[in-house]
Amino acid sequence: GLNLQTFLDWKWQYGFSAQAGYERQMYPGAYADSTGTANDGIRNYFRSGRNMVYAGIMKRYRVSEKWNGTIFAGYDFLWRRHEMASPFIFKLGFSK
Repeated sequence: GLNLQTFLDWKWQYGFSAQAGYERQMYPGAYADSTGTANDGIRNYFRSGRNMVYAGIMKRYRVSEKWNGTIFAGYDFLWRRHEMASPFIFKLGFSK
């Protein structure tokens, strides 16, 4: 799949920041059948997936000298649109 993300990040003190963003997840969905064309399959691929408009708080921290980490807790405003069980988002991230 493919995941596109854009976000705004307002940095505070001690590694905390407020974050708001839009995320589009695309994954192989319906492909062209015998009556469709290859272009229909490509269009369907990029229509599949889900959108997320979210806001929350992120904390950056140091794991070691080489590795950094992030923890994000937020709220997805489109959670009902995609029939999710909960509107809350929790993400962990690591970078070198």
